[in-house]
Amino acid sequence: MLLPLIIIFGIRGGIFTPTEAGAVAAAYAFIINKFVYKDMDWKDIPEAFINAGKMSAMVVFIIAGANLFGWLLTAEQIPQQLAQLVMNATENKYLILFIFNIIFFIAGCFLNASAAITILTPLLLPIALGAGIDPVFFGLIMVVNLSIGLITPPVGLDLFIVKGIAEVSYDKLIKAVIPFIAVMVFDLFIITYFPAISMFLTTL
Repeated sequence: MLLPLIIIFGIRGGIFTPTEAGAVAAAYAFIINKFVYKDMDWKDIPEAFINAGKMSAMVVFIIAGANLFGWLLTAEQIPQQLAQLVMNATENKYLILFIFNIIFFIAGCFLNASAAITILTPLLLPIALGAGIDPVFFGLIMVVNLSIGLITPPVGLDLFIVKGIAEVSYDKLIKAVIPFIAVMVFDLFIITYFPAISMFLTTL
C-alpha cells in the first residue's frame, strides 16, 4: 500500500527522478518481501533479476515499435493532414473536442504516450486555442485519452505489461479490461463536456 505513495510523493516532492523512483520502488519491494513477508529467499534473487530483464526487454521492444510507427506517421505527414481536416470540418468547439477525443484515443492505442504528445501537441494545440479551448484543459483530455489507449487493444502497451506479469492469455485479458475501458470512456465524456468539474482548481 505504501509503494505507490513513495513513488508519487517522491517524484512530486522532488526527492528523486522517475528513473530513481523505479530503483527505490524495487529496493522497497525487496525489503518488504525478504524481511517482512519473508516470501523471498536469497536464491530467488537471480531469477527475479532474469524476470525483470525479460519484462524490461519486452516493454522496450514495444516502445521501440511504437516510436518507429510514430516516425512513419510523421514522415508521411499524417498528423498534418489530420490537423487540416479538423480545421476544415468545423469551428464548433464541442465538435472539435469530440474529434480531438477520437484522434487522441486512436493515437493512444498505437503510439507510446510520449511520442503521441510530441507529434500531436504542436499540430492540434493552435486549433484548440483558436476554438477557445483552455490549453490546460486540452492537455487534460489528451492525457486521459492516451491513458485509455494504453489499455485498449490491439496494441495497448499496458496490456502487454500486465500480460507478462500476470501470465494470462491476451484474450482473457481483453475480456477482463472491457468494463474498465467503458467506465473510463464515460469518465472522459464527463471531463470533456462538463469541464467545470475537472478545471475548478485552475479557476481559483
